[in-house]
Amino acid sequence: MAVYCVPRSDEDIISDATDSKSILAVACPSCANIGYYLNGIKDGPIIKFTFNGIQAVCSKTEIERLSDLLSQIGKETAKRLFSYPNAVCMLNEKERERLKDIGGSQDTILAMCCESGQKNLASIFPEKKFISGMNAQGILKGKTRKGLGKFFLDKDSIEILKFDFDQIQS
Repeated sequence: MAVYCVPRSDEDIISDATDSKSILAVACPSCANIGYYLNGIKDGPIIKFTFNGIQAVCSKTEIERLSDLLSQIGKETAKRLFSYPNAVCMLNEKERERLKDIGGSQDTILAMCCESGQKNLASIFPEKKFISGMNAQGILKGKTRKGLGKFFLDKDSIEILKFDFDQIQS
């Protein structure tokens, strides 16, 4: 099971970044990667095996694209894409310290993850401004298939149970 996240628009992210000088983009290999995949960010495999571990193909594509976009509008950017199994919502102490080192000089965090990951990042960087790169919409299930060191998500098998925020808040 994964949280189904929908990417926010470039316009919304840029608008939220207006007052930021430097941004650390943090991308999750789990829920965010699936959300980017299902929302057409990239065709092909969702993950692949590399010499450096398991790479989240869609999150990698999107963190590169958004970092370039923010640089083009004058923002100093740094980025951190985690590899499986290090989901942003469940970072170990070593990864948390490493993230603090990378993001120490940035004034803003672009959280390319579900709300659980965003809460975890806020506990690491309580003094920083946050920009949400995604919005959770529900939970999902589906089937994967393998192919030569790559995994694909069978988009036809995906079922999304949407959150009903009105019911939750009542």
